[in-house]
Amino acid sequence: MRLRRWAREADLLRLHGAGPTEVALLGDAGIEGSATLAIADAALLYEQLIEAANAAGGRDNIAVTLTRAQGAL
Repeated sequence: MRLRRWAREADLLRLHGAGPTEVALLGDAGIEGSATLAIADAALLYEQLIEAANAAGGRDNIAVTLTRAQGAL
């Protein structure tokens, strides 16, 4: 299980501008990798990211994270 998580994280870290915070947030929102992200509905993903950030007690500067995520989409 840990190896799969690392593989997913490594895949998402290849995205321009994605760091550990963004990758963790995407994982919390149910994104399994770059292929899943590529087919995700942007509006739904945005809502999932907000929910994931709120459930985690708020990530460091969520506005910056979401702005970076919008640039990657």
